[in-house]
Parts: sequence; structure tokens; C-alpha cells
Amino acid sequence: MYVVVAIQSQFTGEASAGLTAAIEATGDDDQIIAVLHRPVAEGNEDDVDDEIDVLTDFLATTDRKFRILPAITGEDLSTTLCEVAADPQVRLVVVEIAQQPPQGRNLLGTQAQRLILECPCSVLVARAN
Repeated sequence: MYVVVAIQSQFTGEASAGLTAAIEATGDDDQIIAVLHRPVAEGNEDDVDDEIDVLTDFLATTDRKFRILPAITGEDLSTTLCEVAADPQVRLVVVEIAQQPPQGRNLLGTQAQRLILECPCSVLVARAN
């Protein structure tokens, strides 16, 4: 089975809350699919290749099977994740939402809300540190 995790910002080698949650949610027979989502305007091929290398090195240090799916697209993140989750082998999608400090609570973004409502499998929402 697969656990899909969205990598939304430049991966620098440190695990985000979403990636950490995905690693913890995978079992011995599961595989992490890290969706490296970038808008077309930010899709510099060299930068994406470098980021894939860093992410590969990081995931190789975990004892998890993984693959990286670059998604340089004009689609929003929720659409891309729903398309990946359409595979019947996907059992979980993990996304991260940012904390909104001025209100002192987490606000569910429209993309995360849409994903929760439309995704064909379970969705785990991790709060960013």
C-alpha cells in the first residue's frame, strides 16, 4: 500500500511535520510517495533535480520504501493529490497546514478542506511546527 505525502516547499533536508507524519504512518509493507508539487512558474528543472537529490538522500536514511513523484503542473495541490490518490493502492494522503499565529489557532485552508472532501482515501492533516 502507499502513503502519499505532499512536499510543498523547498526541501532542505529537514523533515516537515507532514513528512514526519507520513514516515510514522507507513508500515513495513508500505511505500511513501513523496509528491514534489511545484507550480509551472517555479518549475526550474535544475532546482527540482537538486531538491529530488536532497529528498532522496533524506528518505534513504529512513527504513521506508519510497518514490518521488515530481508534479510540476498548473493544477493546484489538492487536484494533484486526488489524482495520485485515485490509485486503489493508496491508503492515506498526508498534508501539512500552517499555523496562523495572529488568531492563535489553526485555520483549515481551502486546499486542505477540498482535499479532505474529495480525496478517495483517508487524509491526515499535520500541523506545521
